[in-house]
Amino acid sequence: MARFTDVVVYPPTGFPERLMNWPRSTPAKDAFLRASRPVCELYSQGLRALDVDGFKSKLLLTPWFPEDEHGGRRASQGRNEIHVAVWPEKPYSLPGEMGEIHAAASVGELDTRDRARLVLEVVHTAVRQLAGYRDWDPDQFQSCYEHVVEQGFTYNWASPWKASPDRRRRARGVYELTADDGWGRVRLEIADRASGEVIAVSDQAVAFCTSRGFERSAKTLSWRSLERVLLLPYFGLLDDVSGHVTATLGPDGWTFDVRDDVTVRQPGRPGLSPAASPAELPSVLAVTPSGRG
Repeated sequence: MARFTDVVVYPPTGFPERLMNWPRSTPAKDAFLRASRPVCELYSQGLRALDVDGFKSKLLLTPWFPEDEHGGRRASQGRNEIHVAVWPEKPYSLPGEMGEIHAAASVGELDTRDRARLVLEVVHTAVRQLAGYRDWDPDQFQSCYEHVVEQGFTYNWASPWKASPDRRRRARGVYELTADDGWGRVRLEIADRASGEVIAVSDQAVAFCTSRGFERSAKTLSWRSLERVLLLPYFGLLDDVSGHVTATLGPDGWTFDVRDDVTVRQPGRPGLSPAASPAELPSVLAVTPSGRG
């Protein structure tokens, strides 16, 4: 058995300057995937606070949109409906519990906040459906739902402090992941070690799109001398490292040099409605997977 600790809208990673799930993507799918990043990180954080035993540690949800060559809208699906279908079979030979999201074209009419709200409804519906298959109490997952809302759909993480060689100061990276574009940002903080007071904070630099990427970035933080700290903000997959945040102590205090080497695509380009969100979100319905009963 494994502890059930993670829910992921797949794929959770991609190229920051391209549509996520490129080349098989659309602007609406890209926006949905990017909005899923903080929601899944926060919901998974809530799952880890529970003690749920299952067959796999992850639930992987693959979204399909009407324009997709395979999948897309189901015959019984209304234009303003999202169908969520989790597989009931025990996933012995699979990387995780599996599910599908059959999205609607109306996702492209939502603004950033409502896309994140929709992702939460989808994820929560999928987990509750899985709970029915695995004889779990579905109500226990309400705490995960509420955790996402309480955090304002923004995932925040701060790395452990690292002390300077003389132990007088310390530094850390403070990371943030929002539904705006699905990629993280990080600031470098310098604090007085004795008082704990933060005495200098850098501008933001682009970080990766997962909490694991934040952790990899944080491990690069190092004091190069008593007066200089270096952090590599972007640490993707396969040692894809770029950018830097450097803090230097001079006669007038701390100064920062922040460099981004990646460009993050902003959702809401052609293919998405520029208007305000509709008054109501699309309806999210749990359904039986096609060909599975």
